[in-house]
Amino acid sequence: MAAEMAGDLSSLLTTATAHKLNKYDSLRGCRFTRGQFWDVVVLTASDEKQAECYKHQLEVKRKRREFPLGVSFHVFADPPGPKIGDGGSVLFTLSELDKLYGKQLESKHILLILAGGYSQRLPSATVLGKLFMALPMGERAYEMLDLKLAMYMEFPLWFGPGVFVSCSDDIEVYDASQMTMPGANGIVALAHPSPLHVGTMHGVYVLNGDTGIQMCRRFLHKPTIEEMHLAGAVLQDLTSNPDEFVYTDSVYHISPTTSKSLKTLYEQLKPLDCEVDAYGDFLQGLGTEFDLVDTKFTKNTSKLSDRVIQVKKHILCCLKGTPLHVLPLDRSKFYHLGTLQEYLHHFTRDDNFRKELDIVSNSFSSSKPDRVSQSSCVIHSLVDGSVKTGSVVEYSILGPEVVVGENCVISGISLNGRAIIPNNTFLHTVSVSKNERSAFVTVFLGISDDVKKSASSLQEFSSLMMLGRAMSFNLQIWNLDLTDDLFNNPECGRSLWNARLFPMCETMELSAATSLKMVAAVCEGKKFDICIDCEHLSLADVLQRKDDKMMLAHRKQLVEAVGPKVA
Repeated sequence: MAAEMAGDLSSLLTTATAHKLNKYDSLRGCRFTRGQFWDVVVLTASDEKQAECYKHQLEVKRKRREFPLGVSFHVFADPPGPKIGDGGSVLFTLSELDKLYGKQLESKHILLILAGGYSQRLPSATVLGKLFMALPMGERAYEMLDLKLAMYMEFPLWFGPGVFVSCSDDIEVYDASQMTMPGANGIVALAHPSPLHVGTMHGVYVLNGDTGIQMCRRFLHKPTIEEMHLAGAVLQDLTSNPDEFVYTDSVYHISPTTSKSLKTLYEQLKPLDCEVDAYGDFLQGLGTEFDLVDTKFTKNTSKLSDRVIQVKKHILCCLKGTPLHVLPLDRSKFYHLGTLQEYLHHFTRDDNFRKELDIVSNSFSSSKPDRVSQSSCVIHSLVDGSVKTGSVVEYSILGPEVVVGENCVISGISLNGRAIIPNNTFLHTVSVSKNERSAFVTVFLGISDDVKKSASSLQEFSSLMMLGRAMSFNLQIWNLDLTDDLFNNPECGRSLWNARLFPMCETMELSAATSLKMVAAVCEGKKFDICIDCEHLSLADVLQRKDDKMMLAHRKQLVEAVGPKVA
């Protein structure tokens, strides 16, 4: 019965999503009437370098008429200095928008997408950003940004003027054919029915269990299952959902009045010198049953200090009394594409996801059907070789003797000779600057490797895992010394993110081939001596020295060779 109901929901969502996509496609390159679409779309960025990269990609898409005409796009980089988190980005953005639009801001429909950060858990999106990663959606040449614009098309009319907040790596599919417009002040959040284990990783709304928009009793930030039960967040509807579930967070709308309160809050906190969470810190203090005494500040906080606690308490006090309305979307699903594992699972194994978004195995690519598994995805690529089950290949050129193993992510790679890419391998070629010229670095990892995990000592780092082996083994295989010279910034911790492991080469082909030899050496346990004159970069170095224009030029060539024809 549960499987049958899940199938019915997936079919419903497939139809609803297709309707949204068709409606959005009809607007691309055309003018829209007021309220039919967003007046302003804002992307946040971690720094100016990332902001410039986003602006360049937006301009490319604008010239191709991939957006509805008349939308104003802005990219705001976080201020220099300490990290301010996605909540800090929201506060800073509201302040910048006020400078640009003043009183007009109260009548604007604004979509704010939190796109800062370096996608460390999805390294193929580190350089160009998750919002610009390609989606293999049938006949549509979509990137994540296009999908978000399509899926949120109904919201300007629903919510009216204000700021709608979303993240760059989630997808909400929903059927709202029988929904009414919320029309509420304060903050209006959308909620999705989720299993209890999902609630432990998200925000959970404590509701009365009624249908339709309602006042939230409490917001629980990444609660335990016991905390959900004690707060009354756990629900069960035997007619449609025989299992226990909770309503989890995703996106929310801020009314003009509440936007003013947040702008005032930012002025009081300037200069903001610690991370603020756009969900935990903003929503945790709302709800009719909120109690400051019971509030926990330790969750999702990397560095807890008196200053951090002071800022968080100030936010809660300033937002106290702000209405938090929640609109449960019972016919909806929330998908997250923030890690390599999630990326592979949804694109290659999640049949419902593939159905609902029309995910296909061959998206604007040249490949041989008998050599590419149907449960893989090849996107904007020229593939003469074979691609095995559960792998994704994007923006790559693979010769006839190249074999991509199972459960791999291959991005921006050029390989023409005989090559076998082992199962569970990540390969991503990045253009970087070298003495005012372009060079190439191919980053390699195991799909399950944790690049963010930091070691406090060299000995601790030697036990970290990469490609299924301890780093002490890998460094011996590659004849690299384990000293602090291996890291670009050992004071910030020793991790796979800042370890200088990846050789820089003059051509794309040589870069991919060299890195693949390093992977093969680890798998086979055979030593591979890297040229001592070859400079090695870390992922952190790659991000600082990226040549995004060269990468986009490579992608443009592939799109023109095998992709859709654009104006």
